[in-house]
Amino acid sequence: MKIELVAYSQANPALDPADLLEMSDLATIWNGASTYPENVIEYAGRVCYRSTHRMGTAPRFIVNRVKEGHEDIIEHIVATVRVRNSEEPLRWRLLNRHCEVTQEADGSWLVSANTRVWLDFFRRGIGLQAMPFLQAIAPKVYAEFAADIPSGNGAQAPEPAAIQLPPSMPSLDVDTSCLRPREEGPLRVTLLAFTQPGLDHADAQLHHGSATFFFEGISRACTHQLVRHRLASFSQESQRYVQYESMEPSLAPRVPRLPDPQHPKRHGLCHFSLDQEEFITNLYREGFSGETLAKAYDAHPTTIRNIVKGSGAEFRDRRASRTMHIKTDFFDEIDTPVKAQMLGLIFADGNVAQRDGKISYASIAQHSDYRSWLKRLGKLWGGNVISGGRDGSSKLMIPGTKLAEALVRHGVVPAKSRILKPPTLEGELARHFIRGYVEGDGHISNGPDGRGITISGTQAVLRWIQSEICAAIDREPKQKIRHNVNDSYAVSFGGKYQVPEILEWLYNGFDLRYSHPAKLRSATEWSLTIRNEFQRQLADWAKSLNVIHPPKFDPTAASIWMDAMEVMAQSYADLRHLGIRKEDARFLLPNAAETRIVTSMNFAAWSHFLWLRAVDKAAQWEIRRLGQLVLEMLYTVAPGVFQEHWDVYREKFPASS
Repeated sequence: MKIELVAYSQANPALDPADLLEMSDLATIWNGASTYPENVIEYAGRVCYRSTHRMGTAPRFIVNRVKEGHEDIIEHIVATVRVRNSEEPLRWRLLNRHCEVTQEADGSWLVSANTRVWLDFFRRGIGLQAMPFLQAIAPKVYAEFAADIPSGNGAQAPEPAAIQLPPSMPSLDVDTSCLRPREEGPLRVTLLAFTQPGLDHADAQLHHGSATFFFEGISRACTHQLVRHRLASFSQESQRYVQYESMEPSLAPRVPRLPDPQHPKRHGLCHFSLDQEEFITNLYREGFSGETLAKAYDAHPTTIRNIVKGSGAEFRDRRASRTMHIKTDFFDEIDTPVKAQMLGLIFADGNVAQRDGKISYASIAQHSDYRSWLKRLGKLWGGNVISGGRDGSSKLMIPGTKLAEALVRHGVVPAKSRILKPPTLEGELARHFIRGYVEGDGHISNGPDGRGITISGTQAVLRWIQSEICAAIDREPKQKIRHNVNDSYAVSFGGKYQVPEILEWLYNGFDLRYSHPAKLRSATEWSLTIRNEFQRQLADWAKSLNVIHPPKFDPTAASIWMDAMEVMAQSYADLRHLGIRKEDARFLLPNAAETRIVTSMNFAAWSHFLWLRAVDKAAQWEIRRLGQLVLEMLYTVAPGVFQEHWDVYREKFPASS
């Protein structure tokens, strides 16, 4: 039996480490201390462990992974040999179905397999004549067969100087510009390596060609679809490596452990020593409630109260304790765009409640469809969202007398619908205030076919808003302020050119997180500028949480989705704060979680994948675009194999191709 090397996984000729320095961590592949194919193997493994920064620093990395049985990473490199004067390859195919065997016209056999399959063959004593080729391609994968290493002990890898470079393969005449990594939004598709044996027979090319891709910026929902395709090899980044545990936990602070007593007790019936009583009093002053301390230290709340009072400290009532972690100074000064926007919203849709003639608290009422948005606003000062008291409504609380009194100083008054006066804000803060007011008591029609913008309120407030808007767009304030039947007033702005101008002024510098979803959705239908800014902010927000967002989300859908992602991330941080292991905390992570995956298939498997995912309009948007970028590269490498896919792609998706 005679064996000769026909092809093995070659580097994508368009990949230049100097050009990749600004692109993720791809350039670290060349930090590996072995051949390019084996560097790809190490890189795939380090992607799983998020340790690509350590490429080339551990000579035994691949050896140890093979010894441990984590051999998926060695499936990404393929070697094709030609076997003459033997029928043995037929038996090889029976022993391991993960190889491709084809008989040529002269009776010789083509055998293609990844380095894991070849390792299995060598351990069975099969095809040993091919071992020198495979050892040259990936020496550390086959370290157990080194002459100076006892078989099977997985000992140290050969020194880099001792690595015999594999024979070079003929270069392909291809347009390398089509093989550069492709980026679209968070998605990046990189062809790492491929084999193209250069065979004349189309069927032989289909089964013996292969390609290894690296996909970044895709969701777990996408990879769930990707891994359904067989036969293929995958090395995916572990979900243990997420950034959410760096977030501050939302749980109540843990009560510190009670120190051992250093001084005597006041008397024999006392529960704590004198120094322990001082420790408890200090914790109470820091904000821990008497009930919390009593529970932590196995004492009655009355005992804690007596300790606090005995030290001369003031014991808070329940209401004061409940507002200890509220930002009671949030509305003291209206000095930021968000505060100005919130004040405008409260002017329009807020309420200041009184109890026995005294200011008690404030609140904002909205339809329950916008509960997610209200929860996001509540995080600004620590307010909770409760039922609004009538069907289909929710109420965001602005708790405590201090917050409510600050709002009154800024002009929010009880029974304000008839007596409300304009705020004293000017300039940019006035603009943000008006946007908040429109989000509360305004209506924006759905697109240019509607009437435009209508705002309700008192005459004084509407005149002020009208004056500010008209001054901003350089128009005369000619709009009539109408008197409605319910003793309120309204003013409208129309015109297919004027309305977008007003909205773009109002929404200049808006924050997606705090904008009313329905009003923002209507604004995006009027203005492409606002729509593009919404998409930009949503993409940036998704990137900050390492999640992938569906591109067709409008502001209403995005608000609900953002709330779910924030709850997930915060819950993960809370679990980790409680000491839950990463392996268990990750059960919370959503399908939207961003991930990275190295994927290898032969051309036959890629062909099947592309028919289902790249050229079928019914395919899900994310994996369809991923598949189309794969097709564009594979067509460059092997046009004869993927010509039919390419023709259908150009017919069905002319804009993309």
